[in-house]
This record gives sequence, C-alpha cells and structure tokens, in this order.
Amino acid sequence: MILLNCKVFWIFSKREALKDSEGYLLIELLVALPLMIMVAAALWSILWLGLNVYRQHENKSEIQYFCRTALQFIQDDVKKGETLALAEESNDLQITDMNGELIVYYLMNGRVYRRSTGASPQPVCEGIGALSFELAANGLVRVVITGVKGAETCEMELVCGSSLLSAR
Repeated sequence: MILLNCKVFWIFSKREALKDSEGYLLIELLVALPLMIMVAAALWSILWLGLNVYRQHENKSEIQYFCRTALQFIQDDVKKGETLALAEESNDLQITDMNGELIVYYLMNGRVYRRSTGASPQPVCEGIGALSFELAANGLVRVVITGVKGAETCEMELVCGSSLLSAR
C-alpha cells in the first residue's frame, strides 16, 4: 500500500508541476505587454529619427548637386567667352564666345536655362530659388545661386573669368 501511495503522490505532484508550466498567468501578461510596447516604441522612434536624418541629407546633397552643375556650366562658358553682359530688363547673363555665338543664362520657374544662338533653351538644373550675376570691371563675373528643396536651402558662389574676356 505504501508503494501505491507513493506512486499516486508522484503522479499528482507531476501533474501539478506540468499544470503550472503550461501557460502564463494574467498578471505576467499584464506586466510583459507594456514592457514590449515600450521597447517597440523606442525602436520605432530610433528608426523614424534615422529616416528623417537620411531624408534631410539626401535633400541637401541633391540641392548641392544642382547648384554645382549650374555653376560648372556657367564657368565653362565664361572661360570660353570673349564678352560678358547683363541684360537690361532682367538679371540674365549674356556671354559671347569666340565664334560670335550668344549664350544666355537665366532663371525661370525654379530652373536655370541655357539658351544659345539658334537653339531652344535647355534646362541646366532645377530646384533653384535664386540666381544672380554681378560683373566686375576686371572681366570677372560673380555668380550667386541658391538651391531650395523643401525646408533645405544651399547657397553657393562662383567668381570666374577668362583672359579673353572683356566686360561691357
């Protein structure tokens, strides 16, 4: 009888142990759920911050690229030019090269355009908020360009000239 009693006790104690480990209590779930939510919220905020920083840098680099592109086109034509002039009615830069071709740079609707004699205007770049030209007596031109995309802005300046150049 003693052996039977021990065996019965062992079965009941085994069942109690299994019963306790099969699931979680409600209080355990109520404690674990807010902790998981806090961890998920922290991870989400880190991800969101990273995406915002990435977008800002992407916009800034795109603006800088557009500004550099426009300045490079203008610099190349100024170096090859013989005369420079600013249009009376607007702030357009007019360059006459050695072949007598007139090249005009101007800003319209956020884009910088290059128009040459006998050709239709070609867009050089977009995303430009302001473009200004100043001529110096020594044949140099100062170009100031401001790129805009969203809340990001970038201003760049170029001073260039050519030995062939004479300012009008």
